[in-house]
Amino acid sequence: MSYKIALGGIVSALSLVIMCLTGILPALYIVLPMLCGLLIKMLAEEVSVGWAFLTYISVSLLSFFLNPNIEATFIFILFFGIYPVISKWLNKTPVFFRLPIKWIYYFSASFVNYRISVFLVGVDESVKNLPFGEYWEQIFVIIIAVFFSVYDFYISLFLKIYQEKWRKKIFR
Repeated sequence: MSYKIALGGIVSALSLVIMCLTGILPALYIVLPMLCGLLIKMLAEEVSVGWAFLTYISVSLLSFFLNPNIEATFIFILFFGIYPVISKWLNKTPVFFRLPIKWIYYFSASFVNYRISVFLVGVDESVKNLPFGEYWEQIFVIIIAVFFSVYDFYISLFLKIYQEKWRKKIFR
């Protein structure tokens, strides 16, 4: 039990530090929440999905109050923090339904994040002034589909590399 608490605390603290780095390195506001998600994925594999979910909740709440980059916090809360936890359940669904369910979740989370960005930052007006602004929603959907497919592939690849190589070195 103490092992679970200690590992959960270490992952929480490291994730919170990484999330706060988005205030210092704003260009990495997508990459750093992804990295936090990988840490939570490792916790889900080592301990349990329940502990990973509790870690996700604690990092989300603390990031919401402490992180200066609120957009990175919403990206973490809506997708990169919770997806590694629920992906374990999603991968148990039949293959025929797996990708459509994952896409529906990802499109929904991206849409909510986009609406929050429009509300908080006013992104909508600046996008409409671009040369392709009238087709922004269609381009956004295509970019999201490609990005999600690549992300899903690489998180599975990361898990395989972690289990085969890193796990033995970390937990001797």
